[in-house]
Amino acid sequence: MDVDYSTTAVVCSQGSENVTKEREETPLTTKRKGRFNIGLYAKRRKLIMNELMEEKLAADTKLKSMQNKVDYRKRKADDLETLVPTPKQRPRMPNTESVICKENSDHVNLSKAQSQRRRKATLRALKPVHCTPRSTDQTPIMNGMWATLINENPPQFIESLVANSKVCKTKVIPSILKNNVTTYEKSQENFVRSTGLLYKGGLLTKNKYKETRKEKVDFMPGVSIPRYVTYDRLMSFIKGINMGDVYDLQDFAAKKGKSPVHGVYRSLESLLLRLADMYLMLNDHSKFLHWFNDQKGKFLVAIGADAAPFGKDETATAYLVSILNVLEGVQSCDHNYLLMGGNCDETHELMYEYTKHVVEEIKEIEAKEYDVHGIKISFQCRLVPSDQKWMASMCGELNNAATYFSTFANVSKADIKTIDGKIGGDDCTWKTWAYDKRLKDADYVKLFKTKNKIPDGSKASNHRKKVTEYIASRKSRQEFHPPLDKYVSRVHINESDMNVLKNECEMYYNCQALLLANVKPTTWTIGKAIPFYTDKIYHDLGFGLGLNSMQGREAKHIKLSCYAKNTTKGKQLRWWQVFKHEFMELVWLKENDAKKVAKKLHSTSHSENEEKSFKDRYIPPYCINNDTFCTCGQPKSVTVTSCPICCSDIFELVVKSCKAGKIDGKLKVNI
Repeated sequence: MDVDYSTTAVVCSQGSENVTKEREETPLTTKRKGRFNIGLYAKRRKLIMNELMEEKLAADTKLKSMQNKVDYRKRKADDLETLVPTPKQRPRMPNTESVICKENSDHVNLSKAQSQRRRKATLRALKPVHCTPRSTDQTPIMNGMWATLINENPPQFIESLVANSKVCKTKVIPSILKNNVTTYEKSQENFVRSTGLLYKGGLLTKNKYKETRKEKVDFMPGVSIPRYVTYDRLMSFIKGINMGDVYDLQDFAAKKGKSPVHGVYRSLESLLLRLADMYLMLNDHSKFLHWFNDQKGKFLVAIGADAAPFGKDETATAYLVSILNVLEGVQSCDHNYLLMGGNCDETHELMYEYTKHVVEEIKEIEAKEYDVHGIKISFQCRLVPSDQKWMASMCGELNNAATYFSTFANVSKADIKTIDGKIGGDDCTWKTWAYDKRLKDADYVKLFKTKNKIPDGSKASNHRKKVTEYIASRKSRQEFHPPLDKYVSRVHINESDMNVLKNECEMYYNCQALLLANVKPTTWTIGKAIPFYTDKIYHDLGFGLGLNSMQGREAKHIKLSCYAKNTTKGKQLRWWQVFKHEFMELVWLKENDAKKVAKKLHSTSHSENEEKSFKDRYIPPYCINNDTFCTCGQPKSVTVTSCPICCSDIFELVVKSCKAGKIDGKLKVNI
């Protein structure tokens, strides 16, 4: 490679002084041999190239900086030209204002061409306000116009524009609603809504649910109301819901060594805590819970059982739990909850064991205090509503055919017709059964059976005769220790209104005792026991026997039958399905639709309107507010207050005799 040493020397002379000196002091050729020093040349050449590169980079940086300044000046100049345009003549104001058409708010009352010109003029006028100088997108203009329209006008004006806009009604709103409907159909709220439909009036059949779901209702063109969840998806959803601690009754029977019975039962403690949590949550939405004697957090509980026809199992038995703090709510089947259900009679041997098990649970629960929703709560079993058959069985008593036939007091067939008799203390005709006496009598009966070699549960007629005669001789009706234990004193019966109950029952009893040949145990119970226990409950709780109503429990059996009727499970699994349906309707739905349920509870609470007063009267509906009928149901003249029978002299004498407690002399003459 030929090298121009003179050129190299010139370039090197432009370097630093040190390099120049080094170049001048160190020759490229040696004097002795005359060889060229290539290494030194390469080193010098590299050093020169680096120096030149640094100079070039510095020049480029300076050039770029100058170019940026030039560009900045150009942009500023352009902005000044745009923002401060050349003054023009002020545009002429239009002679016609833009007014929305009444038939269609998409257009104004101008010609098509004029409307188009004004729209373009509007866009041009708003572009400097909402767009950047070089922007070609009209979206910022639309955003600004929409924000101005929404924020600078009342909702009524916006509503009138949208309501009269064909574009909004045919394209915009349907599209939005369709998306919302699709989203809602997949939401949890629609599962709650569909579950409410399934359990409407009990339990819909599969076909009925599918038919209801197929019904399509369009509330505007192309938009239907949200459809219910498909039946299969809903059933799968329900199966996945946890209903708490539920156990097989057959396992309980095996544990107690009793004959097995198909059925299911719950843990009483977990059920009560779940109910307390639910009711406290509902009470936050609408204050409907009543705290007896101002003891906030104290829940009074009613636990009872009854047997009723249940599908193919005519002897099914159900134990139900209700919270008395809902007051009149206990009269509804929707506030009576399944505790146990089994395919057996209420006097089956396993039912005695289960009752003892429930009593032990109650004792443990009453001794505890719980914290729910930040409130200290406790439970007390206050009432055991039931029919007289179950009552006698679980109190360890003889049935109502015994000499001492009543669970409520020591009345016998000998003194059943005592007109002025009363239940109470030592100075009264009849006294309630003391718990200690019950236990003592049961022990004596047990010794008597052992002495006479009579096995427990023997149904031989000679054995039963000896036992019943011995019990009657002790002026008792107690045969066994009460499975209900100390809670036998919580057993009451239900009937009418507190204000007039005493007089009405007294009149009923006197009428039967004075004018009819025989007084039955039921007559005595209504006439004497009901007023006594009504007064007792009223003084304890401030409410009458409406709290101890069997109305809701009897209605519950109808609903349970409906659950069982629409289930395909076998007899051994039927109760599991019934418990699941009952839990979904009465607990899960209330928890997930709290506002609706709380509103319903508030409207049906003790502050109902006066029309409720007619519901518990035995007056034919057609007689109410009808001047052509008497309250007894017989026709009458409009000018008189009652029918010929009710206003007759004999009827008045009957009423007078019942009030006095003895037959009037004039009535004897007429008879």
